[in-house]
Amino acid sequence: MRAPLAVSVAMFASILLAAPIPPPGPTSSPIGPRPHQAEARVFALALLRATDQISAYYVRPVSREELLETALTRLYEAARLPVPRSLGAEIRESTAGKARTASAETISLEGNQADASEADRAVLDLIQHIHEHIGDAASLRDRSPLLICCQSVAHSLDPYSGVVTGKEMRRNLAVEENAESYGLELSDNAGFGPAAVTMVKPGGPAQQAGVRPGDEIMQLDDKPVKELGRSELLQRLLQPADLPDPHNDLPPPPPPPPGGTLAPAPTKPPALPLKMTFRRPGAKATTATIDAQRFRPEAIAGLSRQDDNSWTYWMDSRSRLAHVRLAALNKGSAGELRQVIAALYADGLRGLVLDMRWCPGGFLDEAVDAARVFLSEGAIATVHARGKEDMEYRSDGQNAFTDFPIIVLVNGETSGGAELIAAALQDRGRAVVAGQRTLGKGSVQTQFALGVPGAALKLTNGVFLRPSGKGIQRKPGAGAGDDWGVQPESDLECRLSPDLARTLKSEWQQQTLRPGASMERLPLDDPDADPQRQAAAEALRDRVQSKTR
Repeated sequence: MRAPLAVSVAMFASILLAAPIPPPGPTSSPIGPRPHQAEARVFALALLRATDQISAYYVRPVSREELLETALTRLYEAARLPVPRSLGAEIRESTAGKARTASAETISLEGNQADASEADRAVLDLIQHIHEHIGDAASLRDRSPLLICCQSVAHSLDPYSGVVTGKEMRRNLAVEENAESYGLELSDNAGFGPAAVTMVKPGGPAQQAGVRPGDEIMQLDDKPVKELGRSELLQRLLQPADLPDPHNDLPPPPPPPPGGTLAPAPTKPPALPLKMTFRRPGAKATTATIDAQRFRPEAIAGLSRQDDNSWTYWMDSRSRLAHVRLAALNKGSAGELRQVIAALYADGLRGLVLDMRWCPGGFLDEAVDAARVFLSEGAIATVHARGKEDMEYRSDGQNAFTDFPIIVLVNGETSGGAELIAAALQDRGRAVVAGQRTLGKGSVQTQFALGVPGAALKLTNGVFLRPSGKGIQRKPGAGAGDDWGVQPESDLECRLSPDLARTLKSEWQQQTLRPGASMERLPLDDPDADPQRQAAAEALRDRVQSKTR
């Protein structure tokens, strides 16, 4: 890379404040080492493609000129440079009066002169020139300019659009099913500072060993973590589910000699048991040996674990009343829910509390399939997307469990797909709703590929309506008297103070992560510790008794 020119950044900044974007040419020097022209062209193509996708598919109309100005403004700010006053005008001028013929899907990322229509050439040249002009500024080192731009654009749209990282995508798709894993995540500074655990995946090896979020890993195989570099730490703790498989890059084996047999392809050695010493704040260090496993992080939970780490769902075994918690709507969650309900039904289930408090939602198809577990033939939801016909989702009633009472338990952190389930069961008369009003997120997001490995653009491109035709989405400025979210029945509303709600959320997490063989007593082992659960249980008993009279 070229060395930076000896130019005063302060002087250059003052010129930019008063002048338009410098035109391309030999006198236009970048603030940092100049990127290759091809690299800058690829950036321009990728950014234009992303803004075209947003302009075409976002739930409300938004111009790509507005999106480009937002993106490039943020790029200047990230480079710690003043934003040229002429930026917006030059973007509008580069697109004015030219009918577009290239779509978001047809723009190529190859970076050649045939990369877009003539209508796009001027704006591509402008974006490319800005990228070349900013150069590889020190504040942009080890950062993707495209990610910076896309994150700023998504942030300007709504709270639910954004850039999704590889970690979140792997979490949603439950990659542990396809590779061995210890089932935990670490803080971003692990290896540079303390190796703090940020997430423990229910049902995984770390959870069964008693690891919890907030624990600090002290030793691995009797070697202090502070003596391990970040690379070795991540390799030993996250391999193989969350790191690339080095065997993927091995060449194919040579063909066998005449009359010989083909040598077996190299196989990845199984992950060895890991001896881990970890410490919880205010407690003594604990040492456990953990075996990596293939597993799906649990989306369905019950009241307490049995010795084999499976769940007990019966809150009243004599009356056959069950409490099932739906924690997330990741891939496979609806199938997991159906299996649990089928097993309970075969064991005499007579009533159910379906607890979706703190459920953040997830995939639309999983929410619809979860609702189908309980609904006879009829409507579930309708998705309204800009520029498309409404999509109605229905249940055919096949293999549905429809003959026992259900209390759906929700609160202010019940969101998205979980709200869809609650609304469908409420509107169809299949369940009554208890607890507190839900969040009011009735929007639908779709992921689009970005030109950055391990990242995608999550874009709000529709809203869903409940079977009654009413919306779920809470609009800006909407108050308590407006129609949004899912409200509990008036006689089943059970409000909690914010402090108690936070305490219960933390205590349910402890209940979920406590190993089955643990003798530790937790607050929620006492049913009275959760007043919402108790209110739902009492309402369920009343309905079961009414049904049997």
